[in-house]
Amino acid sequence: FFFSSRRRHTRFRGVTGVQTCALPICFPVTIQQETPFAYPINVPSGAIRFEELTLSFKVDENLTNWLELYNWIKRSSNYAIDCQDSANRYTTYSQKTESNGSLLITNSSYKPKIKINFLNLFPTSLSGIQFSVALPDSFEAIATVKFIFTSYKIEKLVNS
Repeated sequence: FFFSSRRRHTRFRGVTGVQTCALPICFPVTIQQETPFAYPINVPSGAIRFEELTLSFKVDENLTNWLELYNWIKRSSNYAIDCQDSANRYTTYSQKTESNGSLLITNSSYKPKIKINFLNLFPTSLSGIQFSVALPDSFEAIATVKFIFTSYKIEKLVNS
C-alpha cells in the first residue's frame, strides 16, 4: 500500500510502507419515524457515515513521514503555541487543513491495481513511537494514523 495526500500549497510525500489498512465501512444514517402504533420505526435518512481510515506504517529512520503527519495535525488546530516567545502568544492559522488523499493497492510485484480516493481528509490522531535500547538494531518502528473524510471512490486501474 502507498498513501499520499495533496493540501492547498503543499504535497504530503506520503506514507510508504503501509503495513495495515482496513477500508472503512459505510453505513446509512437512520432516523426514527413515528407511527400510529406504540413503536416508531427506523428508516434511512439519505445520509451515509464512514468509519475512520486507520493506517499502520513503517516510520522511516529520519522520522520524515511521522513528522509530516505530526505537523499536519499541529497546523489543523485553531491555535499553536509559539514556544520561542516567552509570553506564549497564540497564533491563529487560517490555512486549509482538509485534503484529498489516495491509497494505492498494489499486487505482489508492487504494480498499482486499485486506487481509493478519499475526499476532504484530515488526520485526527497519530500514535507515538516506541524507542528502546533493548530492541535489536534492525527494529522497524510502526506508527498508526487515523483520518476522517467525507467520502471515498474506488477506481480500478487499467493496464496494471
